[in-house]
Amino acid sequence: MWKRIQNIWFKELMDTTRDRKGMAQTLLLPVIIGLLYAALNPLLLNVMESRAEESSTQTLEVMAQGTANAGQELLDAMQHADIRLEEYSGDLEALVQEGDHVVGLIIPEGFGAAVTNEQPAQLRLLTNPNSGDVAVTSASIGRVQEALAVFEETLVAQRLAQRGIDPAHLHAVNVENQVLTTPQQEGSFNARLMLPILIGIVVVTGGLFVALDVTAGEKERGTLEALLVTPATDAEIFGGKLLAVFSVTIVPLVLTFIAYAVSTNLLPESGVGNVEVPLMTVVGGIAVGIPLALAVNVLVMILAIRAKTIKDAQSAVTPISLGVLVPGLAPAFVPPSGLLAYLIPGYGSTAVLGEIAGTGQFPVAPYILSALTCLVFAGVGIAVALRLFDRERLLYSR
Repeated sequence: MWKRIQNIWFKELMDTTRDRKGMAQTLLLPVIIGLLYAALNPLLLNVMESRAEESSTQTLEVMAQGTANAGQELLDAMQHADIRLEEYSGDLEALVQEGDHVVGLIIPEGFGAAVTNEQPAQLRLLTNPNSGDVAVTSASIGRVQEALAVFEETLVAQRLAQRGIDPAHLHAVNVENQVLTTPQQEGSFNARLMLPILIGIVVVTGGLFVALDVTAGEKERGTLEALLVTPATDAEIFGGKLLAVFSVTIVPLVLTFIAYAVSTNLLPESGVGNVEVPLMTVVGGIAVGIPLALAVNVLVMILAIRAKTIKDAQSAVTPISLGVLVPGLAPAFVPPSGLLAYLIPGYGSTAVLGEIAGTGQFPVAPYILSALTCLVFAGVGIAVALRLFDRERLLYSR
């Protein structure tokens, strides 16, 4: 039995390796994905911070209505923050809502007099944080809000000083906010968010083209009949094909995590914040991905077996990506509350990967539970697939 499974396994691998285009995608895609995941997120953050810092050094032009009502104190506060108020006579709310300007200020009549007479004064600040460049938009809104806060604090301090009251009485407790997060902790946090997505993409797409080719593809080409008339049983044929799909999936899984680690560790400090990916994260990611990949491979083949063409099979397996990615993202927001949580398919595997990325240690018991779930799921799936992998129905279901 094993000899026949091995022959079919090697036959499918040989057919796969002859497809140079498919193999190139299998080998190059995971490397590209690993490089992008390692570099894209920190580089995007650096670009956004750089653009925000650049915008903060330039004079900010704010469309306003009622600038004649502002009073000298408000104008001085805006000038000190390098903000220039430009009078706008049209519909300022529509201007901001349409995204032509991200912030606008409406100064009602009597505002300056109210400030002078120490009466409550009202301002309307219009903002649209979802328009334009995210980094520049956020920085612009923040500058105006900070300028208005400084303006208010200055007025309060002046009024207290006129009454002979020390403004320090308003601040009974001075809280110094000291952020102690290390670059390694920040990198671990980012890895806990990114690696579950990475492993989900790889286990679904790594051997996908092989799984579709050895099932629906062979049916479409008419080459499956030659294999089904051999002495090999249905179980042996399916086992050989599954091993071929699983073998090809492991290759991009390993390459992706190696590429991710190497590119992260080799990028300059300005790109990744001096964060290194430890060896345990690479080994742990591969260890978590192996049983998860087997379960996903079985599920893909179950859906592809009954498809008549590769196009039909591709449509059938599309929801699997969401089925893996959605549970994979959940642990970052809802951490496991106990060991039993690791028995949840998909969720348990990515929760283990998140712990490895966050702590640098390998959680043995959670890994065993998550791997056991994947193996049980794969076993049940194989039993279902063997019921579907009936040669009579495969030969005549066109």
